[in-house]
Amino acid sequence: MKKLICAVFASLMFVAAGYPQEPIADVEHEDTEATPQQRQQWFYGQRAYPFKVTPAGAHRRAFGEATQMRIDEEAVRANAPAGGKTNTLNPWTMIGPKPSNQGGYGVTSGRITAVAVDQTTSGASTVLYIGGAEGGIWKSSDNGSTWTAQSDSQPTLAIGSIAIDPNNHSIIYAGTGEENFSGDSYYGGGVLKSTNGGSTWTMLGASYFGGPIGSGSYYGGSFIGAIAVQPGVSSGTPIVLAGSEFSSNASSGVWRSTDGGTTWARVFPTTAQLYSHVTSVVWVSKTKAYAAVSNVFGASSVPVGVYVSSDSGATWGPANGVSGQALPDGTTTAGRFTLAVSPSTPATMYVSVSDYNTSGLYGMYFTTDSGGHWNPLKSPLNAVGTTNDFCGPQCWYDMPLAVHPTHPGTLYAGGNFNYGAGNGGVYVSLNATNGATATWSTPNPGTNSVTMHPDFHAFAFSADGNTLYIGEDGGLWRGTPTNSATMAWTDLNTNLAITEFYPGLAIYKGSKNTALNGTQDNGAQLYTGSLQWTVVTCGDGAWAAIDPTTANNLYAGCTSANFEGVIRSLDGGGSWASLGTGINNFENVAFIPPMIMDPKSSTTLYYGTDHLYKMVNSSQPSPFPTWSYVNASALTSGYLSTIAVSAVNGAYFFVGDSTGAAQFSINSGASWTAFTGLPGRFVSMVQADPHTATIAYVTVSGFSGFNGDTKGHVFKCLTTTSACTDMSGNLPNTPANDIVIDPDLANTFYVATDVGVFTSTNNGTTWSTSGTGLPNVAVVGLKLHESSRTLRAATHGRSTWDLSVPTSTVTPAAMTSPANGATMTGASATFNWSAGTGATQYSLYIGNTSGAHDIAFVSTTSLSATVNTLPTNGEKFFVSLYSYIGGKWYYNAYSYYASGTGAAATMSTPTPGTKLSSASQTFTWTKGTGINSYSLYIGTKAGLHDIDFLNTSNTSASFSNLPTNGGTFYVTLYSLNGKTWLSHPYTYVASGSGTAATMSTPTPGSTLPGASVTFNWTTGSGVTSYSLYIGTTAGAHNLDFINTTSTSASVTNLPTNGSTVYVTLYSLIGGVWHSNAYTYKAQ
Repeated sequence: MKKLICAVFASLMFVAAGYPQEPIADVEHEDTEATPQQRQQWFYGQRAYPFKVTPAGAHRRAFGEATQMRIDEEAVRANAPAGGKTNTLNPWTMIGPKPSNQGGYGVTSGRITAVAVDQTTSGASTVLYIGGAEGGIWKSSDNGSTWTAQSDSQPTLAIGSIAIDPNNHSIIYAGTGEENFSGDSYYGGGVLKSTNGGSTWTMLGASYFGGPIGSGSYYGGSFIGAIAVQPGVSSGTPIVLAGSEFSSNASSGVWRSTDGGTTWARVFPTTAQLYSHVTSVVWVSKTKAYAAVSNVFGASSVPVGVYVSSDSGATWGPANGVSGQALPDGTTTAGRFTLAVSPSTPATMYVSVSDYNTSGLYGMYFTTDSGGHWNPLKSPLNAVGTTNDFCGPQCWYDMPLAVHPTHPGTLYAGGNFNYGAGNGGVYVSLNATNGATATWSTPNPGTNSVTMHPDFHAFAFSADGNTLYIGEDGGLWRGTPTNSATMAWTDLNTNLAITEFYPGLAIYKGSKNTALNGTQDNGAQLYTGSLQWTVVTCGDGAWAAIDPTTANNLYAGCTSANFEGVIRSLDGGGSWASLGTGINNFENVAFIPPMIMDPKSSTTLYYGTDHLYKMVNSSQPSPFPTWSYVNASALTSGYLSTIAVSAVNGAYFFVGDSTGAAQFSINSGASWTAFTGLPGRFVSMVQADPHTATIAYVTVSGFSGFNGDTKGHVFKCLTTTSACTDMSGNLPNTPANDIVIDPDLANTFYVATDVGVFTSTNNGTTWSTSGTGLPNVAVVGLKLHESSRTLRAATHGRSTWDLSVPTSTVTPAAMTSPANGATMTGASATFNWSAGTGATQYSLYIGNTSGAHDIAFVSTTSLSATVNTLPTNGEKFFVSLYSYIGGKWYYNAYSYYASGTGAAATMSTPTPGTKLSSASQTFTWTKGTGINSYSLYIGTKAGLHDIDFLNTSNTSASFSNLPTNGGTFYVTLYSLNGKTWLSHPYTYVASGSGTAATMSTPTPGSTLPGASVTFNWTTGSGVTSYSLYIGTTAGAHNLDFINTTSTSASVTNLPTNGSTVYVTLYSLIGGVWHSNAYTYKAQ
């Protein structure tokens, strides 16, 4: 069951010192799902809260921060004084699922959103590429028998589409961001491209698709659900078309690249047509392409339907039929459109349409004349207009179509499983061009009794057309023969590791080889020490718990959509029974409800809705135990997101919720007190201190830096003061999802975030990267198996990974003053530190970059050092404190800010105010004084970055997407001086020549309706301002005169004597006024 994302409005202002200020905005739309639980934006709602959007480019920035941390750490390790270094990192190890055993569905893996087949390969050597929802790109060179991950190091692993260049099979494009509109469809950051058959990949188009676009980008980046490469190009660079969703943003639509994906232009629909999500893009020849425009959210502005381009994607027009034989238009409740074109007979096309009101099937249609006429097509279950057809109540989520390569009348349709009939999910019609009399059959289960997992997303055929590959929520399947009512199926999930886990990982105390956790649409899965895990219960699993005294007692939560609460097994997972009695299913509840086991009583469980529930005797075989309220009153107006109970004193309870609040009780829940000091963002996890009952640790989601919120993501909270203090240190500005307090190593913590796992050994003062080799994926769950010292990370898309952590720590010296991050008072400062355990010598490096000592270097046996050569230009500088212990060097790293103020960089080339010669330009600037990094904003108005933006530590940057309309554009060069952004604004004139605005209404030459008239005109091209002259003679303005940046103006003093009125419309293009003159007759 999926949750439909619905777009909403928010207007935020970025105020953190991390980046220059920028506005974030989006457009509101009414929810379309009927069930509140299904419209809960659990996965992304928590990342946006308390707003409904996350900042444009936020994930991209956080990834950059995490990457820079790794670079800095390696620099400090590499530059350690002679004598060796021991601060190397252990590698993460994959423990699966790789894949999963799901019983009736066989071997499964995770959600696959894209499939591409190399048409130059065949048989056992067929080369396949697949994309996981957040599992990245995978390649197989043996027809799916084995797989290799291709993109683990890329900024995003969320894949929405894949296309192989038909002119060169070594070139592959992958659109990032999953365009399936569900609550856990992660946003992307651009287009990944490989030119060597997938060996290496480069992210392109990040400034177009990674956010920001215009004034804001929903969920921080785009979702590219369709990508296609121009065929028939024997020389030169083929055109690439991409269909994207920016959700509520006007930048959704068809995007076009003429240079291999480096630069992109949005070519359809117009920017005024919001929510125009393009879900299909298909080339049928070198010059002709089709696209399907969807209206998933039911907005009034969307021109739904099928559109055609006959000039290689430059311009588009409707191919929606004629009256009486047409596709549904924007006046209907038509939602998502899926388009399939016959490869052998391109004039034959098929469309399936969802209903945005019911989420069921609106209808199916076919054409045999390239869209000139469309006729109804009988659907697989003949239940059009209901939620009972092949795509059920979630046609907006899974509704793929495919036409057989050589049989234009053979159509495949995929949806979700028809549980009532006991089969289905995939259907085939061998006579689809019969339309209303077409017949359908389901080849699932197969003739070999293999049943595929439900929820289908992607189809692809082999080169000879005899094999069909299907990507769905359970992984990848291969079916033969095609063009047949029946098929035999083979799962291709053997070594795919793309499972999407949810929070709530549980590990058996007695062995790290027993674990349980919930997943997206692949149930609660049991780990028993092998890479292949077993799906044991639920459809979507949730939080889990294992009795520490016996691995036979397992508890698995299901999503709230299942209305089952918690499922129990008393025989190690062999059989399961529901423990749902007593829970009010109509209370506010998270899609993934929290459930924990009391650390002092393994037979006591807690479960959260907006109330806190308790179950005692949970392992009692009979009678079945039931749930009861801990407190009869709701604890939140939202829902509980996390629960913890102290292992020191069982009367200490802690909860966090979706409204950003955390509370505690010191009397077993009889009364509650709210913690203060939290930022008000979604509370993702609360964990009780293992040694002190009065301390808890809280992690929060979302992003800092808006409306005065400058707090981090990790907090230490005391019941004695009811206060929380920020211990986020230098963590990247990204959602924190879980925290582990090391019970054996003092002051040591591990935090799971959307950009990896981080470790602090000094109470959160500083954080560093945990291990090496973990893919760049959101880590949603984290647990430490204490006896084996194994840190386990559950990811949302790349399965589960283990890291061996130290059993003891070497304690190097730690800086005691000045405090990390402090601002100096002058060029002199005394640095003081604690004694490292067993340390015989210390080295203090002070430099302009991590690990450097170009400012100062001190070698001493003392616990302090005075430095008199510190900068006084306000810059950020770096300090590495090394301790020589046992023949090895250990370190702690810090950063500080110099006193004084630096000087901002200034633009060198091109000369400000000049006219550029092309769309490509390299900007260079001076270094400035005391500057650590730069941001370049390029926009159509001062301070905007709707054309492009860049964060860099270099003093130059190249762009290839500058306007060529002859208009004025604006460049702001920001310089980061310590904690403060300094800026210089500049203007340039674009190359080319613009087009002056023209009058729209009233029609030129017409008679005016009276003394009051509103004049409307086109925007023109490259125009930054307009002037309207109205007079009794040509060029005069004795009647009125208006300067404006709008495309309309109202005038109230026009004559009514029948005379001629002269109107001149001026357009300012690149500093030059251009005009168009008109005449009207007064009333």
